[in-house]
Amino acid sequence: MAKHPVFTNRGKLGVPWNQSAYYFWWQFLRLHEGYAVTCRRGGKGAYAKLYADFGNVHDIDFKDWWRAQVGEETRGVYLFSEPLAPTTVKALNRDEILEIIDAGIDDQVLLVAIPMSYSRRVISKRLAQVIRENHGRGRGQTRLSESQARYKLLSIPDIDSLEKALKCFTLRKEHPKMPLWEIARLARVGQRISDAELAGSDKRGISSVKAALTAAASRKLRHAELIIEGVGRGRFPVPLPNNRRDKQVST
Repeated sequence: MAKHPVFTNRGKLGVPWNQSAYYFWWQFLRLHEGYAVTCRRGGKGAYAKLYADFGNVHDIDFKDWWRAQVGEETRGVYLFSEPLAPTTVKALNRDEILEIIDAGIDDQVLLVAIPMSYSRRVISKRLAQVIRENHGRGRGQTRLSESQARYKLLSIPDIDSLEKALKCFTLRKEHPKMPLWEIARLARVGQRISDAELAGSDKRGISSVKAALTAAASRKLRHAELIIEGVGRGRFPVPLPNNRRDKQVST
């Protein structure tokens, strides 16, 4: 449901691997302490069931993890792909029809017979009627709600937001005594402030900016914690609940 990661610059469809939703799923799972314990135990422990699907996400880079063989499929396909189905509206040849039938027709595909002896006007009218009668997606309903992947995205994530949440969490983990306002500044969260401004004489203004940056970093850290907890349950990306206080904080 999200664009797949691409590891080459040869014009393939997709997105650069480090801007993929699935790359961040992998990254946040690496930060889950309970899952790390299961990985160290070779798949035994509280997260054994999840490990059976995702494997050891440590001591391996994303490209090798994504392309690792799981049965007859690569891991990325095994975890996140949709069942075989046409990806566009087109005329199918005999082999393509048989392939879909062999894979098992589900609600994601509608096969329609169109007598080519009919006029275009009649075909368009009948086809429109068939679609009205068989297209079940309601107004406002997204494709994500129809996903049949083993692990479904909860939403199409904001990659920039995920990147900042990950950066804040990583900085906090590596530098536990670093002030939150400095973490926000390094992660480019919230209001920008330069070294020159920090060294300036406007102490009251700087104090106000630091308070806003501290709040912004705190919110990103909270979001990262929720995402990490969510990937431990096979859910991604868990949203940060909105409340009146959150909406006042710049992210």
